[in-house]
Amino acid sequence: MNLKYRDLIKQIVKELVEAGTSKETATEKIDERLNTKLETDDRSEVTNAIETELLSLHEGNIARFKLTLSDFRTWKANW
Repeated sequence: MNLKYRDLIKQIVKELVEAGTSKETATEKIDERLNTKLETDDRSEVTNAIETELLSLHEGNIARFKLTLSDFRTWKANW
């Protein structure tokens, strides 16, 4: 499942971090993005995968999402 949507997951994580998305609004923003991209059956699993990536994001793995340290630190302060 994650492999099928790997690029989409990375893209959405990157967008959320660059936008400085807070924990309180993350799920809503993820749902907005996925409503136009995925069938209903897959949305829940992909949402969970994105939330898991956000929760486990740290300075050592931000390169995977092509994030800058500055973007990450700004996001983390809001998170």
